[in-house]
Amino acid sequence: MKKAIWLIVTLLSIQSCLSESEKGEIFLTEASPSKGFNYPYFLYIPEGASLKKELVLIVEPNNSGFADDDLNKHIEKAKRTATLDYYPGNYAAQKLKYPLLVPVFPRSESEWKIYTHALDRDVMLQKDNPLERIDLQLLAMVEDAKSKLAESGYTIQDKFFITGFSASGTFTNRFTLIHPEKIQASAAGGLNGLLALPIDSFGVKNLNYPLGINDFKDLLNQEFQRTAFLNTPQFYFMGENDENDAIPYDDAFDQDERELIYEFLGEEMLTKRWKTCADIYKNKGVNASIKTYTNTGHEHPESVKQEIVEFFKKSLNTDHEIMVNVPESQLYVRIRGNAGKPLIINLHGGPGGYSGIDIKLMGPGLEDKFLIAYLDQRGCGKSLECKNNDLLTVEQYVEDLDIVIDSLRKKYDKEKVHIMGTSWGGMYGFLYLLTDQTKVLSYACIDGKVNSNYQNHSLIDFETNRANEILQTDIPEEQKAELEHIVTELERIKNSNFAQFHTDVNWMKHEVPEKLGFNAYFADTSKIISFKDVVQDTALMRLMKYSKEEYAEVGEKAEIVNTAFRNTLSYNNINIESELKQIKIPTIVIQGEQDYVVGTGHAELIYNALTNLSKDKKELHIIPDVGHCPAIESPQLLSDILVVFFEKESLKN
Repeated sequence: MKKAIWLIVTLLSIQSCLSESEKGEIFLTEASPSKGFNYPYFLYIPEGASLKKELVLIVEPNNSGFADDDLNKHIEKAKRTATLDYYPGNYAAQKLKYPLLVPVFPRSESEWKIYTHALDRDVMLQKDNPLERIDLQLLAMVEDAKSKLAESGYTIQDKFFITGFSASGTFTNRFTLIHPEKIQASAAGGLNGLLALPIDSFGVKNLNYPLGINDFKDLLNQEFQRTAFLNTPQFYFMGENDENDAIPYDDAFDQDERELIYEFLGEEMLTKRWKTCADIYKNKGVNASIKTYTNTGHEHPESVKQEIVEFFKKSLNTDHEIMVNVPESQLYVRIRGNAGKPLIINLHGGPGGYSGIDIKLMGPGLEDKFLIAYLDQRGCGKSLECKNNDLLTVEQYVEDLDIVIDSLRKKYDKEKVHIMGTSWGGMYGFLYLLTDQTKVLSYACIDGKVNSNYQNHSLIDFETNRANEILQTDIPEEQKAELEHIVTELERIKNSNFAQFHTDVNWMKHEVPEKLGFNAYFADTSKIISFKDVVQDTALMRLMKYSKEEYAEVGEKAEIVNTAFRNTLSYNNINIESELKQIKIPTIVIQGEQDYVVGTGHAELIYNALTNLSKDKKELHIIPDVGHCPAIESPQLLSDILVVFFEKESLKN
């Protein structure tokens, strides 16, 4: 087995590396306040962990089962948790061949009401001491472990599994409520018949953490991530003979919490309280499986641990790369998400863009709910290079997309697909639909265009007016001459036929705005993602599966494709606005309020042109304080809008 190459230093300098077990290796990393964690953690690497495929880190919070001020006792118990397959985390690690992290949070006897191992309210109230925000400390441990594993050659997925039982099961459930966006899947049992609830009140009674989410903002300085929590796969269980109820005990709950639990959820643990919590999760749409096992007490027999393993396996989304044969080329498609859910084909911008970045921007909010196909269009991204301008045409792209749709429908057994297109991809989608709508359930156009004349003149007029406004002010002669030149050039371009538009349009979008004090693409320029930003983000490069050399080629390919399209008279003057009356499938049109790339009124123009769609079949969303890139500037809101739309349209079919 490959030895870890990173140095392990233990708490109190007891030893540098713990013994290698028969079925794997176990390491103890000391506390590192500079890295964000004040306590040590164990990292177990099972025998057979692969260096050739992406792994998922498993986390099992430590539960000593006792309170003691001697941290070494908690270290010893956490080591057992990390190394013995009696515990669900180690069992899953050995079965799945995934690494396991077990933190060593103390549970003090002298401060017995602070129930760290259950992530109770008392520990979340700690300030200015080592126990402050142990949830964030655990996240810091995860990042540290992922970094160490990467140094040893392992590839680790961004999200992680978390599991636990009894107090650590409660920790698991509560941690998932706080940080659902970090969790691939959550599994826990022995939970006192009580779940942390995604609601803020019962009637007039507020539900504060850990019962509910009423005071999330005040307590945690963060909003409840409702969409992420509802989407996170969760598995919770109790045994029908479980009599371990922590509710009556003061180390677990205070009197106010106890009274609320008994009044609204029930004093009887299983037949009342557990059932009520399960009903709330179901009614709120939480993606949770909640079970009660017969002939089982406060325990997790092997059959249950195996079910956790199967649950984790099932939660892992598909991530496949395929090449689709098209005339004289091959197109790259990355398929990620839930293969059992509706298929959405993503069309990137450009012409000449690539889909890799969309995995980071669009994927987190969609891949748990849908199967997403990220297509690199002809000559773009990881698709084969194309230098033949005769094949870089709208007509060829439409034919390519039809072939891709048929290929994916067959491969994933989908009768129809959804499509979403951004920027040029927004027009691309409409161009396809005007040839064939029979294979498509619905369409999302995001900051797209349909009328090139409107797009071109909108930006020209905006920049001309802005330059003239500045010229009316008291400015230096040098700046005045520069602005007068800009106005003259814009007038020249406006009166041209846009036949050779590549140089002009790039000047208009990238050089002129800076001189006029705005950005054509972004309302918030602090969120711009540059080529350098991408290359230096090693996690993003791994996610996109690009080396630095491969990524450099993306820009070269983009220039070829974009030049071919932008120096084509027909493309630069394309206008399908009047043809949108032919669209019959449900369509959502989304645009950033400050999108100067396609023109701030383009979304409304598109929406109004969809004349054969009734209001219940078309939607218009203008996202405030956002430019041409809502996936970067407002990803959560964009994701929420798309999920609601695609889920609604999927249910109709």
